Amino acid sequence: MYLGIDLGTSGVKVVLMDEQFKVQSSQSVSLTCDHPHPLWSEQAPEQWWQATEQALDQLAKRVPLQAVKAIGVTGQMHGAVLVDSDGQPLRPAILWNDGRCASQCTLLNQRAPTIERITGNQVMTGMTAPKMLWIAEHEPDIFRQIAQVLLPKDYLRWKLSGCYATDMSDASGTLWLNVATRQWDETLLDACGLTLQQVPLLLEGPQVSGYLREEYQQRWGFSSAIPIVAGGGDYAAGAVGVGVWQSGQAMLSLGTSGVYFVVGFLTTIGLSAKNAILIVEFAKDEIELADKGLIEAALSAVRMRLRPILMTSMAFILGVLPLALGSGAGSGAQNAVGTGVIGGMIAATLLAIYSVPIFFVVIRRRFPGKPKEGEE
Repeated sequence: MYLGIDLGTSGVKVVLMDEQFKVQSSQSVSLTCDHPHPLWSEQAPEQWWQATEQALDQLAKRVPLQAVKAIGVTGQMHGAVLVDSDGQPLRPAILWNDGRCASQCTLLNQRAPTIERITGNQVMTGMTAPKMLWIAEHEPDIFRQIAQVLLPKDYLRWKLSGCYATDMSDASGTLWLNVATRQWDETLLDACGLTLQQVPLLLEGPQVSGYLREEYQQRWGFSSAIPIVAGGGDYAAGAVGVGVWQSGQAMLSLGTSGVYFVVGFLTTIGLSAKNAILIVEFAKDEIELADKGLIEAALSAVRMRLRPILMTSMAFILGVLPLALGSGAGSGAQNAVGTGVIGGMIAATLLAIYSVPIFFVVIRRRFPGKPKEGEE
């Protein structure tokens, strides 16, 4: 048996799998986010741990865990968990979807102009590094007490095993990992006022990071000291889980951060189709009921539908404008989606007004349909 622990933004989930990787049992516990100021998004690390304890308590009551051979951890990426020399959180964790540090992103690019080449990532508010510059500027007393900067799932690792460690995938989202050497980059840490002693040990995902504390072995009924592997960030772990691990493979993952794409894409298709269908229906009515010629009917349909089409399109464009102009966490993806949807809506509107009537006339001439009753 193998036990997986996933720390999401909205909940903690534990999953028990057999040797064939079939799920035998699972348990979830919900989490809440705090938003004390605009653009802020925080969670108390102790809430994560309490949810993990609750989930494992409930799982252990239903299923014996003595056959578990190893534990893997995964979770939300990019968050900053700041702990003191005793491993106690100094403040709530700043999450991936927190957007308070836009000015610190600019500062980090100035201090480390080669950061994108070293890390393979753009500097964005969701990443860990600019959050530390914000802490240094706005909460200097807390910054001076930092013993370790952990990623969310790695706080759970610390609670379970007493070890400070992380994996390469999660580390890559901090903006401190040199992806070529697979080591922490001291110049990037220095740009944030940190040292190598303040970041966890780097491990590959399958490597053992530590062993379950004895008190938890007894509490949850494990038979021995269970190894805890390094694991991975949620997206990396999800990719491996669906078999995407070789060059040339790809996947689409839609979690808390991916819903914009689905809503925008489907709505654009729906509105475009609706506009085109209504123009065609109006033109058919003009031909069949008003006895107009083909071209005259098509032009009349466009004139009747022009104002509603423009009003609907403008309302939709204004609705997604905040995505295109956003500057918070994950703004890069949101900007791309917003810009794409706006461009798609403009193109679809022009298509409906100009191209659909032309296509209608061409198709109608080619396939005129059945003549009206009484016509020869």
